[in-house]
Amino acid sequence: MLDISKNNEFAAAVAFPGTTAYKLGNTLDLSKTGRDVGAGQDTWLVIKTSSTAFTGTTTAISVDVVSSDTDPSTTWTTPTVHITGDVFANVAGMPGAGAKNTVWKAIQLPQGTYKRYLGLRANFATAAFTTGTLDAFLTTEPNRFVAYAQGVIGA
Repeated sequence: MLDISKNNEFAAAVAFPGTTAYKLGNTLDLSKTGRDVGAGQDTWLVIKTSSTAFTGTTTAISVDVVSSDTDPSTTWTTPTVHITGDVFANVAGMPGAGAKNTVWKAIQLPQGTYKRYLGLRANFATAAFTTGTLDAFLTTEPNRFVAYAQGVIGA
């Protein structure tokens, strides 16, 4: 089973930035795993809203899974795109209409060659959200995922 720890977490209560192609949260350095995401197991990316609901006038937002040979400071310039995210037209079009603790996406990462740094890229057509944060992490068991209040450990 994949160890879900800070080493496999892209974002914990991270706000969306106001620029496009922005590095969302952290990147994962795959050099220590031989660039095998999940160590041969099916691996899933889960993106969910965290403790704050989303509001704002953003038009068209998506989140892509990308990798690159260089770790970006803030913006992905020419990464390899592994998954192109769903485009949500606005807050009302998001799963749960942007309500807190709502899973946006649970998607299996494709098998293949990843570059050294794996991360998420946020894309906006216009402005960013005025409020709202999200969590994003890797897991091998997406169906067992349960959203608990921050600081609560599940059984």
